[in-house]
Amino acid sequence: LLRMKARGNFELAILRPTAVFGPGGRNLLKLAHDLSQGPRLANYLRSCINDRRRMHLAGVENVIAAAAFLLETQARVDQEVFIISDDDAPENNFRDVEHYLMRAFRIPDYVLPRVTLPGAILSMLLRLRGRSLIGPDTVFASCKLEHLGFRKPVKFATSLAIFVEWYRSALASEKRPG
Repeated sequence: LLRMKARGNFELAILRPTAVFGPGGRNLLKLAHDLSQGPRLANYLRSCINDRRRMHLAGVENVIAAAAFLLETQARVDQEVFIISDDDAPENNFRDVEHYLMRAFRIPDYVLPRVTLPGAILSMLLRLRGRSLIGPDTVFASCKLEHLGFRKPVKFATSLAIFVEWYRSALASEKRPG
């Protein structure tokens, strides 16, 4: 509807971020909370099930920069749809993000080795739970934006570090009396 109303009246570019995370955001919050405060066995099982499944995270800093880029670009973007994602970072998968958070929160690794599921079974489980209609190894690319000259200002690992610092300070303020 928006595209139809915009056509011939105003320029419209649509930015489609994947799972945006950062300070105050909800993406990654459940995983951080489960790892730092949840039952260890449940965390282990989740790790086995998800293993290296892509998380499709996009740091809020890069999403904001992409929006600003589209507002300022002289390139023709009318009626175009642009994906912004940090899927190009090899560590943007469940196991690597989980491991990063565990190290940051000083949580020891699991004693038992992970038993991983084949991708087809994981895909079926995700669909049954209504969690994903796409394959677990799908990668979203920001290449259309990059072809216009956009460069992500913040690396994925830096966005994770910013999230961890925010999460720690949010936990500390919850624990303060008063």
